[in-house]
Amino acid sequence: MFEDGIYVSYFLDDVSKSKDPRSVVVIENSKATIMINPKADSETKTYLSGIVNQLAKASSKDDYENIAYIGLGKFWESNGYAPNPSDFFDTGSDKANKALQIARNWAAAK
Repeated sequence: MFEDGIYVSYFLDDVSKSKDPRSVVVIENSKATIMINPKADSETKTYLSGIVNQLAKASSKDDYENIAYIGLGKFWESNGYAPNPSDFFDTGSDKANKALQIARNWAAAK
């Protein structure tokens, strides 16, 4: 599993990383919370939603961690930010809190 913290992926055209992120993933105590920007393309939404569904059906902690590690690893490898697949922020940092607030606004806007 990945280190606890906040992983923020950006749209490929957002070189300055100043717009809304494409996704925000919170990993805490080996549990992943995946938040997807409603503006993301259908491929991204489908892929990340699939990971969420697989995680919900995991039969064990090891199964859960394997699904998260493989699924998120593939997503981050292919999002154009390799070798640093996304920005990583420590939980509680100002940048992490900002990313979480943006992601919460996605849910509130639905």
